[in-house]
Amino acid sequence: MNLLLLYATSQGQTGKIMQYLNQRLSCSGHETAMVEAGSNAVPDVADFDACIIAASVHAGQFQKALVKAVREQASALSTRSTLFLSVSLTAAGNDPAEHAELDRQVRAFVDETGLKNPTVAHVAGALRFSEYGFFEYWAMRWIARRKQKQTGEFAGIDVTGKEDIEFTDWNKLNELVDNWLASASVGAKH
Repeated sequence: MNLLLLYATSQGQTGKIMQYLNQRLSCSGHETAMVEAGSNAVPDVADFDACIIAASVHAGQFQKALVKAVREQASALSTRSTLFLSVSLTAAGNDPAEHAELDRQVRAFVDETGLKNPTVAHVAGALRFSEYGFFEYWAMRWIARRKQKQTGEFAGIDVTGKEDIEFTDWNKLNELVDNWLASASVGAKH
């Protein structure tokens, strides 16, 4: 299958996820094109059988470059099997209200871009203290420590900001993409 992997990343975890998927899918015999929205021209989606789109949530928003790229090709994307990976730290937690907010943010993205019927999955991101600026470092450290004390999330994890913490469940991601690929191959247009 010929797959477009289109993404946007801020601190690098979404990019890491897409690089991993690109390598895994290529090694499995798929043809892939991995493109970071905003830094490269996005190829014509009509040239691909299916598409994986990934973006990270920051302050309730996805990256503007990705929103623009998806909006520009929403018509072609909507005729192909499309998997949208919403990457966030919130996905690592278990707060129903926060997960409902993630769903609302994805619905807003779909509405804003005009994307029709994507398969949506929430993927846990990372605390990338080494990538944060001064204020973001202290804010993320405070948020993580507060969640740890109030809800028990991140129990047993050092959230003092001394090192980066990755929450992405790679096995779960593999299973998710394999299941999506199985359904995408059934409905492939090319």
